[in-house]
Amino acid sequence: MAWYKEAVTRSLSEHPGCFMVFTACDVAQMFVPPNRTVGSKELDAATRALEELARGGVLCCHSVKGELRYIND
Repeated sequence: MAWYKEAVTRSLSEHPGCFMVFTACDVAQMFVPPNRTVGSKELDAATRALEELARGGVLCCHSVKGELRYIND
């Protein structure tokens, strides 16, 4: 989870002022750790990372057609 949280935080800091939308699937695929393949563990870790960033006020969570999307504010 820490890997994905750091990757999303870094991406946000590298693109200040840009509107960004993340889904757990997108994050797991874009920021997969080296020598890993995207599977259920990675998807779960990405989901938990996004939820933690939302709880910390870094991202806002919205449900769009049943899919959770995390948006920078």
